[in-house]
Amino acid sequence: MAEGKLCRDEEILRLFIEHSPAAIAIFDHDMKYIATSRRYLIDYALGEQNLVGRSHYDVFPEIPERWKEIHRRCLAGSIEKADEDPFPRADGRLDWVHWEIRPWNESGGGIGGIILFSEVITEHKQAKDALRLSEERLRLALLTARMGYWRYELASGVLQSYENHGALFGVSTDERNWTLADVQQLVHPDDRAYALMALRRTVAEGVPFDSTYRAVLPNGETRWLHSFGNLNRDSSGRPDHVFGVTQDITERKKAEEQLLLTLDSLRKAVNTTIQVMVSAVEIRDPYTSGHQIRSADLALAIASEMGLPQDKIDAIRMAGSIHDIGKLSIPAEILSKPTKLLEIEFALIKEHARKGYEMLKDVESPWPLA
Repeated sequence: MAEGKLCRDEEILRLFIEHSPAAIAIFDHDMKYIATSRRYLIDYALGEQNLVGRSHYDVFPEIPERWKEIHRRCLAGSIEKADEDPFPRADGRLDWVHWEIRPWNESGGGIGGIILFSEVITEHKQAKDALRLSEERLRLALLTARMGYWRYELASGVLQSYENHGALFGVSTDERNWTLADVQQLVHPDDRAYALMALRRTVAEGVPFDSTYRAVLPNGETRWLHSFGNLNRDSSGRPDHVFGVTQDITERKKAEEQLLLTLDSLRKAVNTTIQVMVSAVEIRDPYTSGHQIRSADLALAIASEMGLPQDKIDAIRMAGSIHDIGKLSIPAEILSKPTKLLEIEFALIKEHARKGYEMLKDVESPWPLA
């Protein structure tokens, strides 16, 4: 009776181990297999081999010495485990294994061998490493681009700051939770209402969030920041959070301001040059003195009345100011002649429009002069 119960218990244990979803192997004191689960055979690509009675080190001759030392410690009573352990295979592959080893005791109390619970986690490890690499690349890209990302939870009103976002405002780069009021305090007072209005419009209408504003850092420094993001909804379609990115555009703003100053200087230089040209024409032709200025004023009034863009109005005014520039090519004695012009002299004067075109056609200017 007792022998039958023992046989039944052994059969139940064998079936339990064989069909366990985990990779299990039981060894005797000489590291020979007593039993294995099917999962063990599958994970280690052992096929349908019967490993019972075979040495673990014959089945896996590539087992490193450090693992053999672990086996010896466990056979002496130690319990050991590892979450991620590299296992160089004989065919050159590198597997990663999660394992735990425990000794098992014989009926007399002595250690009869060890039980190995293991899981080949190579794919999981590769995915984890790929994710970590991707995160490192993202972190580097954000740092290089002077960007950080954030998430604003609508229900709690918490703005969670990630990767470099806090540093853009001159605070700790560690991940942290802010209230919207905390962030508003770091925005320039003149820009707070505008930035908040843009965020509220995103939440209310679902339009992309896009706001450029100044931040005043704790040390007093002012930075230009550009934030943009999108509204995300929950499974019921209700607004849930806004996920966005903020970029430091201070250097770009400085470059734009410098460009505007350069353009302004260029416009002033062109205006001065044209005024000199106008004066030169009037000196050579005193009979029509003031004609170009009056023509320019009239053209300006007409262009403004037509509602033309400002750059078009400026171009028309400038063209009106120098439309007689070609007279510089005509001898002064003809322009100022008090008597009737000869036919050849009149023909020369009529050429002044073409001469003006020839003089201005290759001139680089903010406006089309010819």
